[in-house]
Amino acid sequence: MSSAQVPVYDVAIIGGGTVGCAIVHELTGRGLKSVLCEQNSQLVQEASAGNSGIVHTGFDATPSTIEHQCLEDARILNKAIYNKYSLPFEERGALLVAWNQEQLRWERWQFRESRLWTHGSHLSRWLTRPGGMVQRIHPRKGQFAVFDQSAASLLQSIILPVPSERTKGVLVFPSVYGNIVVGPTAEDQTARENPQVHQKVIDELIAFAHFVLPELAEYPVVATYAGLRPATQMKDYHFILDKNR
Repeated sequence: MSSAQVPVYDVAIIGGGTVGCAIVHELTGRGLKSVLCEQNSQLVQEASAGNSGIVHTGFDATPSTIEHQCLEDARILNKAIYNKYSLPFEERGALLVAWNQEQLRWERWQFRESRLWTHGSHLSRWLTRPGGMVQRIHPRKGQFAVFDQSAASLLQSIILPVPSERTKGVLVFPSVYGNIVVGPTAEDQTARENPQVHQKVIDELIAFAHFVLPELAEYPVVATYAGLRPATQMKDYHFILDKNR
Protein backbone atom coordinates (compact mmCIF):
# COMPACT_ATOMS: atom_id res chain seq x y z
CA MET A 1 0.00 0.00 0.00
CA SER A 2 1.43 3.35 -1.00
CA SER A 3 1.54 6.29 1.37
CA ALA A 4 -1.30 7.86 -0.60
CA GLN A 5 -3.51 4.87 0.26
CA VAL A 6 -2.81 4.80 4.00
CA PRO A 7 -5.92 5.99 5.90
CA VAL A 8 -5.40 9.18 7.84
CA TYR A 9 -7.51 9.88 10.92
CA ASP A 10 -7.86 12.89 13.16
CA VAL A 11 -8.31 10.81 16.32
CA ALA A 12 -7.67 7.20 17.38
CA ILE A 13 -9.73 5.82 20.28
CA ILE A 14 -8.45 2.74 22.10
CA GLY A 15 -11.24 0.60 23.50
CA GLY A 16 -14.72 -0.04 22.12
CA GLY A 17 -16.70 0.03 25.33
CA THR A 18 -19.55 2.41 26.08
CA VAL A 19 -17.16 5.31 26.67
CA GLY A 20 -15.10 4.65 23.55
CA CYS A 21 -18.20 4.40 21.38
CA ALA A 22 -19.60 7.59 22.90
CA ILE A 23 -16.37 9.43 22.08
CA VAL A 24 -16.51 8.27 18.45
CA HIS A 25 -20.14 9.37 18.21
CA GLU A 26 -19.36 12.81 19.61
CA LEU A 27 -16.26 13.41 17.47
CA THR A 28 -17.96 12.21 14.29
CA GLY A 29 -20.79 14.64 14.95
CA ARG A 30 -18.18 17.40 15.08
CA GLY A 31 -16.78 16.45 11.68
CA LEU A 32 -13.66 14.61 12.82
CA LYS A 33 -12.52 11.38 11.19
CA SER A 34 -12.02 8.80 13.94
CA VAL A 35 -10.85 5.19 14.15
CA LEU A 36 -11.91 2.91 17.00
CA CYS A 37 -9.52 0.10 18.04
CA GLU A 38 -11.01 -2.84 19.97
CA GLN A 39 -9.33 -6.14 20.88
CA ASN A 40 -12.56 -8.15 21.08
CA SER A 41 -14.64 -9.37 18.15
CA GLN A 42 -17.62 -7.30 19.36
CA LEU A 43 -18.06 -3.87 20.90
CA VAL A 44 -19.17 -3.05 24.48
CA GLN A 45 -17.69 -6.15 26.08
CA GLU A 46 -15.50 -6.10 29.23
CA ALA A 47 -16.72 -3.57 31.85
CA SER A 48 -19.49 -2.33 29.55
CA ALA A 49 -21.08 -5.78 29.39
CA GLY A 50 -21.43 -6.63 33.08
CA ASN A 51 -22.78 -3.68 35.02
CA SER A 52 -26.05 -2.72 36.70
CA GLY A 53 -27.58 -0.98 33.69
CA ILE A 54 -28.21 2.18 35.71
CA VAL A 55 -26.86 5.57 34.71
CA HIS A 56 -25.36 7.21 37.78
CA THR A 57 -26.80 10.70 38.15
CA GLY A 58 -24.46 11.83 40.90
CA PHE A 59 -26.68 11.78 43.97
CA ASP A 60 -23.56 11.46 46.12
CA ALA A 61 -21.25 13.66 44.03
CA THR A 62 -19.88 16.78 45.68
CA PRO A 63 -21.61 19.86 44.21
CA SER A 64 -19.50 22.17 42.02
CA THR A 65 -16.98 19.42 41.17
CA ILE A 66 -16.13 18.42 37.59
CA GLU A 67 -17.70 15.02 38.25
CA HIS A 68 -20.96 16.61 39.37
CA GLN A 69 -21.10 18.91 36.34
CA CYS A 70 -20.35 16.07 33.90
CA LEU A 71 -23.12 13.95 35.39
CA GLU A 72 -25.60 16.82 35.22
CA ASP A 73 -24.73 17.45 31.56
CA ALA A 74 -24.95 13.73 30.79
CA ARG A 75 -28.55 13.59 31.99
CA ILE A 76 -29.55 15.81 29.07
CA LEU A 77 -27.23 14.25 26.49
CA ASN A 78 -28.16 10.67 27.39
CA LYS A 79 -31.87 11.19 26.87
CA ALA A 80 -31.26 12.76 23.46
CA ILE A 81 -29.20 9.73 22.41
CA TYR A 82 -31.81 7.25 23.64
CA ASN A 83 -34.55 9.01 21.70
CA LYS A 84 -32.44 9.42 18.55
CA TYR A 85 -31.59 5.72 18.32
CA SER A 86 -34.78 4.30 19.91
CA LEU A 87 -32.84 2.74 22.78
CA PRO A 88 -34.87 1.28 25.66
CA PHE A 89 -34.73 3.33 28.84
CA GLU A 90 -37.01 4.12 31.74
CA GLU A 91 -37.01 7.08 34.09
CA ARG A 92 -37.35 5.69 37.61
CA GLY A 93 -37.41 7.33 40.98
CA ALA A 94 -34.94 6.15 43.61
CA LEU A 95 -35.09 5.65 47.35
CA LEU A 96 -31.88 6.21 49.29
CA VAL A 97 -32.24 4.00 52.37
CA ALA A 98 -30.25 4.04 55.61
CA TRP A 99 -30.30 0.62 57.28
CA ASN A 100 -28.64 1.67 60.56
CA GLN A 101 -27.82 4.70 62.71
CA GLU A 102 -24.34 5.10 61.24
CA GLN A 103 -25.77 5.48 57.75
CA LEU A 104 -28.20 8.10 59.03
CA ARG A 105 -25.18 10.27 59.82
CA TRP A 106 -24.02 10.29 56.18
CA GLU A 107 -22.92 13.83 55.37
CA ARG A 108 -24.32 14.02 51.84
CA TRP A 109 -28.02 13.34 52.29
CA GLN A 110 -29.53 14.58 49.05
CA PHE A 111 -31.73 13.12 46.36
CA ARG A 112 -31.76 12.99 42.60
CA GLU A 113 -33.73 10.64 40.38
CA SER A 114 -31.87 7.79 38.66
CA ARG A 115 -32.27 6.66 35.07
CA LEU A 116 -31.88 3.14 33.77
CA TRP A 117 -29.35 2.42 31.07
CA THR A 118 -25.92 0.94 30.57
CA HIS A 119 -22.61 2.66 31.13
CA GLY A 120 -19.07 1.45 31.63
CA SER A 121 -15.42 1.99 30.87
CA HIS A 122 -12.36 -0.05 30.03
CA LEU A 123 -9.89 -1.22 32.64
CA SER A 124 -6.46 0.37 32.72
CA ARG A 125 -3.45 -0.29 34.91
CA TRP A 126 -2.22 3.11 36.01
CA LEU A 127 -3.46 6.67 36.17
CA THR A 128 -0.91 9.43 36.68
CA ARG A 129 -2.10 12.83 37.80
CA PRO A 130 -0.24 16.16 37.58
CA GLY A 131 2.17 16.64 40.45
CA GLY A 132 3.36 13.04 40.42
CA MET A 133 0.40 11.42 42.20
CA VAL A 134 -0.07 7.87 40.95
CA GLN A 135 -3.23 5.87 41.55
CA ARG A 136 -3.27 2.12 41.17
CA ILE A 137 -6.22 1.02 39.06
CA HIS A 138 -7.31 -2.56 39.65
CA PRO A 139 -10.30 -4.70 38.65
CA ARG A 140 -13.24 -4.83 41.04
CA LYS A 141 -15.80 -7.55 40.43
CA GLY A 142 -19.52 -7.07 40.79
CA GLN A 143 -21.89 -10.04 40.92
CA PHE A 144 -25.64 -9.85 40.29
CA ALA A 145 -28.73 -12.03 40.72
CA VAL A 146 -31.75 -11.57 38.46
CA PHE A 147 -35.28 -12.47 39.57
CA ASP A 148 -38.06 -13.74 37.32
CA GLN A 149 -40.13 -11.15 35.44
CA SER A 150 -43.23 -12.29 37.32
CA ALA A 151 -41.90 -10.28 40.30
CA ALA A 152 -41.86 -7.01 38.33
CA SER A 153 -44.90 -5.50 40.07
CA LEU A 154 -43.17 -5.65 43.47
CA LEU A 155 -40.79 -2.78 42.79
CA GLN A 156 -41.15 0.39 40.73
CA SER A 157 -38.16 2.41 41.96
CA ILE A 158 -34.47 1.83 42.57
CA ILE A 159 -33.49 1.15 46.19
CA LEU A 160 -30.08 2.71 46.81
CA PRO A 161 -27.90 2.05 49.85
CA VAL A 162 -25.94 4.77 51.59
CA PRO A 163 -22.50 4.66 49.91
CA SER A 164 -19.45 3.80 51.98
CA GLU A 165 -15.91 5.12 51.67
CA ARG A 166 -15.09 2.17 49.40
CA THR A 167 -18.17 1.50 47.28
CA LYS A 168 -21.64 2.71 46.38
CA GLY A 169 -23.07 -0.53 47.76
CA VAL A 170 -25.58 -3.19 46.73
CA LEU A 171 -28.77 -2.05 45.00
CA VAL A 172 -32.15 -3.66 44.45
CA PHE A 173 -33.67 -2.32 41.25
CA PRO A 174 -36.03 -2.96 38.33
CA SER A 175 -34.40 -3.39 34.94
CA VAL A 176 -35.65 -2.18 31.56
CA TYR A 177 -36.36 -5.84 30.72
CA GLY A 178 -38.91 -6.32 33.50
CA ASN A 179 -36.71 -8.14 36.02
CA ILE A 180 -35.77 -7.18 39.56
CA VAL A 181 -32.00 -7.30 40.04
CA VAL A 182 -29.81 -7.26 43.15
CA GLY A 183 -26.14 -6.23 43.03
CA PRO A 184 -23.37 -5.42 42.52
CA THR A 185 -20.87 -6.71 45.02
CA ALA A 186 -17.46 -5.03 45.28
CA GLU A 187 -14.71 -7.67 45.22
CA ASP A 188 -11.18 -6.52 44.45
CA GLN A 189 -9.44 -8.77 41.92
CA THR A 190 -6.05 -9.31 40.34
CA ALA A 191 -7.23 -10.93 37.09
CA ARG A 192 -8.51 -8.47 34.50
CA GLU A 193 -10.52 -10.93 32.42
CA ASN A 194 -13.31 -13.52 32.68
CA PRO A 195 -15.11 -12.63 35.93
CA GLN A 196 -16.71 -15.69 37.52
CA VAL A 197 -19.94 -16.03 39.47
CA HIS A 198 -19.67 -17.73 42.89
CA GLN A 199 -22.72 -19.38 44.40
CA LYS A 200 -21.91 -18.37 47.98
CA VAL A 201 -21.87 -14.70 47.00
CA ILE A 202 -25.04 -15.10 44.95
CA ASP A 203 -26.76 -16.68 47.96
CA GLU A 204 -25.77 -13.66 50.06
CA LEU A 205 -27.16 -11.29 47.43
CA ILE A 206 -30.44 -13.21 47.31
CA ALA A 207 -30.70 -13.10 51.11
CA PHE A 208 -30.15 -9.32 51.04
CA ALA A 209 -32.84 -8.91 48.36
CA HIS A 210 -35.26 -10.91 50.54
CA PHE A 211 -34.40 -8.65 53.49
CA VAL A 212 -35.08 -5.50 51.47
CA LEU A 213 -38.18 -6.87 49.75
CA PRO A 214 -39.49 -9.96 51.62
CA GLU A 215 -42.05 -10.75 48.90
CA LEU A 216 -39.18 -11.65 46.55
CA ALA A 217 -38.76 -14.92 48.46
CA GLU A 218 -41.73 -16.26 46.50
CA TYR A 219 -40.03 -15.70 43.13
CA PRO A 220 -37.14 -17.63 41.55
CA VAL A 221 -33.77 -16.30 40.47
CA VAL A 222 -33.52 -16.95 36.74
CA ALA A 223 -30.03 -15.62 35.96
CA THR A 224 -26.75 -14.52 37.48
CA TYR A 225 -23.84 -12.61 36.01
CA ALA A 226 -20.64 -10.83 36.94
CA GLY A 227 -18.63 -7.95 35.53
CA LEU A 228 -15.41 -6.08 36.21
CA ARG A 229 -15.11 -2.36 36.75
CA PRO A 230 -12.02 -0.19 37.29
CA ALA A 231 -11.37 0.85 40.88
CA THR A 232 -8.71 2.83 42.72
CA GLN A 233 -7.82 3.47 46.35
CA MET A 234 -9.94 6.64 46.10
CA LYS A 235 -13.72 6.68 46.52
CA ASP A 236 -14.69 9.38 44.04
CA TYR A 237 -14.12 9.66 40.32
CA HIS A 238 -11.23 11.90 39.29
CA PHE A 239 -11.20 14.16 36.26
CA ILE A 240 -8.27 16.12 34.90
CA LEU A 241 -9.27 19.26 33.00
CA ASP A 242 -6.63 20.57 30.59
CA LYS A 243 -7.69 24.14 29.84
CA ASN A 244 -5.10 24.39 27.05
CA ARG A 245 -6.93 21.83 24.89
